[in-house]
Amino acid sequence: MFLLNLYGATNAENKVLLLFNVPVSRAAAVEKYLADNNLFADEPSRISGKGYTEYSIEVDTASAKLPLARVRFQLASWAPVASTPCRSRRRSRTSASSRTGSTVLRL
Repeated sequence: MFLLNLYGATNAENKVLLLFNVPVSRAAAVEKYLADNNLFADEPSRISGKGYTEYSIEVDTASAKLPLARVRFQLASWAPVASTPCRSRRRSRTSASSRTGSTVLRL
């Protein structure tokens, strides 16, 4: 378990966790965008509500193919103007949780 925590803590240095909301009516288009850009593994992490769906994805900040700024800009175009913008959480390499091997910190 120690090695798993150490591995997760060292490899999470350049990762950012994005949390964002989209209206339920636009969820299918957002999931297509996420699938086209390989931003999730088997299925997207989402929490569905009556009017909005919240997604969480992990983006590599060192990626030249799909930079973080481009992902945030393109995802912001799916959200309504009055909603809150994407929130970012940077993965920390200094401390690790026992379950996932990394800790999410608020920016």
